Amino acid sequence: MKRFEFARGTSNKFWQIEVSGLSIVTRWGRIGAAGQSKTKRFKSAPLAKTEHDRLVAEKIRKGYRAVHAKALAKRLAGATEREKASRRKQFHREWDRGKTLSRRGYARAALKSYEKAVAAFDANDFTRQDASDEQCDLWSDIAAAHSKSGNPLLALKAIDRSLKLRRGYNPTPLYNKGVILGELGRYRMAIGYYDRAIKMVRSLYAYPPEQVGAYWCAKAEALEALGDTQGAIQNYEYALPIGKGRGSQGRGLTAEAKNRLLALGVRITRESVRRWPRREGRRR
Repeated sequence: MKRFEFARGTSNKFWQIEVSGLSIVTRWGRIGAAGQSKTKRFKSAPLAKTEHDRLVAEKIRKGYRAVHAKALAKRLAGATEREKASRRKQFHREWDRGKTLSRRGYARAALKSYEKAVAAFDANDFTRQDASDEQCDLWSDIAAAHSKSGNPLLALKAIDRSLKLRRGYNPTPLYNKGVILGELGRYRMAIGYYDRAIKMVRSLYAYPPEQVGAYWCAKAEALEALGDTQGAIQNYEYALPIGKGRGSQGRGLTAEAKNRLLALGVRITRESVRRWPRREGRRR
């Protein structure tokens, strides 16, 4: 399809034309927009060709200039990259806004921002691995927001979607699914997901990262709900040393584990603080 453009003053327009058998297809609009199209049919091919030549000559007289195919392809490629960058920016802006709202306790408002992030997401804007990782984390956050807003079934659907997208090392969706299953009263299934998350962390770290303390506390709570007091005590004791010398979140986990152990009648001594049950793995 031949393309002509007119850029003068405030005008920035394009016009395209193509002969297809007995028909002429034209498209016009502002440069950068899809524009409008029109198809006109003729009785014979020579008539269509004559009308084509007349319309082209008319546009040239008005100041339109033909655009070379290679130059057009280069320009469109540049526009495509700009569009991709714009979509990525919008995607991350809405996602970050949702995470901020969720942290502040506005779960329903967070879900609206997450919906906009999902709408702005385009897998072609990322590498294959990045696209999978971004979607996995986003749907995990959506699940957490549904859980906070009191919709565990919707949360379960969202976290299942996150798990399907999960690639490589990412224990968070496993832990989040355990939390949701616990909210639904499916404690044995929840413990299975906590164990998988803990196993993944233990296989890669020589020393426990802060997040695994939350996994052990959550597993201990599930064991308590099932009436396994000794198992709960053991997992709370694993969480005790993790917050030592760490940030406020780590200290909070240690305090939670201590409070639960005291409530269970356990006297906390140096001997009761269990060392992290490490496996051989590389240190990070």
